[in-house]
Amino acid sequence: MGAQIKPSLGTGPYCYRLQGQVYHRVSPLYASDQHKESYGQLYIFDSSEATEKRLSNNQNCLQHVFEKLDFMLREINPFAQSYLQMHRLVQEHPTTSVKIVFLEDKSLDMRRYNAPTLCTEVEAIFVGDNGEPPANRDICVYPVGDTCQSISPLNQRCDPMTNPLLFPRGECSWNT
Repeated sequence: MGAQIKPSLGTGPYCYRLQGQVYHRVSPLYASDQHKESYGQLYIFDSSEATEKRLSNNQNCLQHVFEKLDFMLREINPFAQSYLQMHRLVQEHPTTSVKIVFLEDKSLDMRRYNAPTLCTEVEAIFVGDNGEPPANRDICVYPVGDTCQSISPLNQRCDPMTNPLLFPRGECSWNT
């Protein structure tokens, strides 16, 4: 997250406190050799393998809970589906430059409620000859990389990508 977690003071209920700048990040499609697979990278594996990898990162969690959450997110979350679709495209065409690009709809009035409609409006897969995404890009997920990319907290897809359990259908957070 990029911030320091402050210890709880006193004997009252636990309060999660942060100090400093909070960063939201999105991982590349494939983990580098130095890092374990995590977050969106796990959606390219079958459910049982993804659950095993999640449990290795979180030993105190219940396997059946991870299995249910994985099933739900694979069914309804457009970002999970995007990672899998991008992986399949890379497998079919390994020499093609592929990126997932999320484009903002500039016609929406961000001061009012804009109900999400179709999941296909959330994503675009951009395959370019020169490897460059369009100039009006907002978030890009690259197939290969050593580090996570930062997402602006002002981006309406920041919360659904970094908190999929709060926005399981990928609803744009401050816009809905």
